[in-house]
Amino acid sequence: MTDTLELRLANHLKTLRLPTLLREHDKLARICAAESVDHVRYLVRLTELKLIDRERRMWNAGSIRKVPGGQKLR
Repeated sequence: MTDTLELRLANHLKTLRLPTLLREHDKLARICAAESVDHVRYLVRLTELKLIDRERRMWNAGSIRKVPGGQKLR
């Protein structure tokens, strides 16, 4: 990706407050390119990383509590 596009993407991700995507997108893009993964699968993997990070942060903040049966309460 060109430097200008990288800067625009970084700015957009900061504005949207998506630090996980900002941190992980380049590394994951390289992995997906090496594995010939299409753009949809790349986005799925990237958003999964965001969801994992969000859940971890909520868990650490005490916003999610486990209940019997594996369900979660918010």
